[in-house]
Amino acid sequence: MPNFRYLKDEEANALVSYVMHLAVRGSAEFEAIVQTLNGEPHNEPSAGFDEASSKIVIDELNAGLRYWQSEAKPIKVEPCPEGLDNPQGVKFAESVRAGYQLFIGKGGCVKCHVDFGRQSTFRYDIWGTLVKPNNLTQGVYRGGRRPVDIYYRIAGGIDPSTMPAVDAEILKDPNSMWSLVNFVRTLPYARMLPDDVRAKVYGPSGRN
Repeated sequence: MPNFRYLKDEEANALVSYVMHLAVRGSAEFEAIVQTLNGEPHNEPSAGFDEASSKIVIDELNAGLRYWQSEAKPIKVEPCPEGLDNPQGVKFAESVRAGYQLFIGKGGCVKCHVDFGRQSTFRYDIWGTLVKPNNLTQGVYRGGRRPVDIYYRIAGGIDPSTMPAVDAEILKDPNSMWSLVNFVRTLPYARMLPDDVRAKVYGPSGRN
């Protein structure tokens, strides 16, 4: 998939709007199929797509539009505390350690990203499609690899994939949020991890 850096702003916005439309339409069509297979709102498959079925689609479309409208409100990114943005600093290493503890503990990330994603199992998203939690040791992110991109994913979750938003207590604490971000973005690079964390993630050899 190529980047679209050469599109004009209005062209990029139009493309985003169309992708949003496809997501809303797909959700509405999926709900209509589910209702039809469940025998709702009518019990006869031969009855066709009646007025009640049309109402289901319209309601789902409206729900989808409301969802995207709420998504249009940007996630507030708290400023990174001093020292936590310098990978060469002592505070950064401390934040990575704290992020590791959050990842395997209160953050609950390891429940889905088993073995940091290396042993994640397939699951169904909200549309019934098989998905697999990302292997975070590979450093491949569909939503972008900048620290702020990872922040967005952690803070807001990824609803369709069933990835939840981070715990509210972590979200309101900049130190915790940026520590979790720092751990996730450093995770693919074994030699950048503090020695104790590297041994826990990659074993005595310190290799992926």
